[in-house]
Amino acid sequence: MHKALPTLPPGHKRFTWRKHNYYFHQGHYYWNINGAYVRVGAPVGYTLTVLPPGYRIFHWMNRDYFYYLGVFYQLDEQKRNYVVITPPDGIEIDDLPQEDEIVQFNGATFHYVLGSFYRHDPGHKRFVATHPPRGLVVKSIPEDYEIKERDNREVLVCNGVVFEVDESGDEIVYRVIE
Repeated sequence: MHKALPTLPPGHKRFTWRKHNYYFHQGHYYWNINGAYVRVGAPVGYTLTVLPPGYRIFHWMNRDYFYYLGVFYQLDEQKRNYVVITPPDGIEIDDLPQEDEIVQFNGATFHYVLGSFYRHDPGHKRFVATHPPRGLVVKSIPEDYEIKERDNREVLVCNGVVFEVDESGDEIVYRVIE
């Protein structure tokens, strides 16, 4: 979970997306949780008419992707706006936001940022977006997950990853199941 702010900076914008109130300021997305503003992942599918200053462009698999503070956008050429997307598997970026969670699993290191997973490629000094392996456990998932039913049980779906809630230990964790 990210550090909560007691107030938002001047100039923020409020919007509603899938029944959730979001606040946007300089590339950061927030929710109001118990009177404080907490940074959350960008809602996949949400659109912006203008990207935040300082964004970077990545050309990958014959497409342009726009990136800023852990969020990927893709240009919708017909509507002339930018759509929040999950990072395409395999795309490489130079750095991650500082609030990444480092997760060890089967001898591999994963970086978990705002609901997306990356592997560090030390040979190229870059981070590669990836779908997490089944069984990997994280301490939190973005708040805009969807609840679905699979095999007669509730699962949580976020950014294309399916999690089950594991309450067997001292704390609640989320295990990747597909």
